[in-house]
Amino acid sequence: MAKTNPGKYRPEFADLIFDCAIERESPFTDEEIRNLLAPFCPGGLHIATVYDWKKRHPEFCDACRQAKQVADAQVENALHKTAKGYDYEEVEEVLEGGVVVRRRVTKKHVPANVSAQRLWLANRQPERWKDVQQVQHTGGLAVTSLDLDPEMQRKIGDLIARERGAQPPTTEETHGENQD
Repeated sequence: MAKTNPGKYRPEFADLIFDCAIERESPFTDEEIRNLLAPFCPGGLHIATVYDWKKRHPEFCDACRQAKQVADAQVENALHKTAKGYDYEEVEEVLEGGVVVRRRVTKKHVPANVSAQRLWLANRQPERWKDVQQVQHTGGLAVTSLDLDPEMQRKIGDLIARERGAQPPTTEETHGENQD
C-alpha cells in the first residue's frame, strides 16, 4: 500500500478545492484534486494522500462533497430549464476600428425538450413515469429446435424442473418426448 504523508495537508486546501470546482462548474475527480494540489506539496502528492486527507480532515472531505453537490444542482437546473424551454437574447455586434457601429439583439426561443421532460419525470416521480415493462411467462418451456444429445436434454430438463420446484423427469420420459 502506498505510504501517505498527512503532514502536508493545509486547511486552505478545502477552500481551494471548493472554489476551483465552483469556478469551473464541475467537481474534481480525486486524481484531478491530486494534480491541483501537487504544486503546493514539496516532493509531490500521491493519490493515497488525497484519500487519507478525506478520512482525516472532515472539512476537506466536505469541500469535495459540496463541490459535487453544487455541480449536481447546476446540472439539475440546466435539465429543468431544457425540459421547460426558455428564451434568451442573442447579441451580434459589428466593430469598425474597435468601435461598435451596429448592435443587433435578437430574442430566441429554445422549445421544451421532450427527452429532458421524460428523464426529469422518470426520476422525480418514478411510480408514475418510469418506463417499466413487466413480463409474465405462463405455460411450459420446451427445447425442441436444438439438436442436443439425450444427456444434454436430460440436464436441461433437470434444471427446468428444479426451477419450478418439481421432480426432474426420468430418462425414459425425456427420450419419449423427443421421438416424434
